[in-house]
Amino acid sequence: DVYKRQGGIPLVASEDTLAEAHHLARDHTDISVEPTGTAGLAGLLELHHQEMLSGDETSAVLFTGVER
Repeated sequence: DVYKRQGGIPLVASEDTLAEAHHLARDHTDISVEPTGTAGLAGLLELHHQEMLSGDETSAVLFTGVER
């Protein structure tokens, strides 16, 4: 299985989590990111909601797509 070999898992974020990510990104940064551009943050939030992150992990997300 490719996910096991590479150490990853498939992850699906809900529309609500995508909206939450967009709201957080716009409220806490000066980045004019569009909703689908916050998908990476939505994935991180989904991992948090599923309690799959430990408190000592460092994460990075990319915001892609600017709201015009």
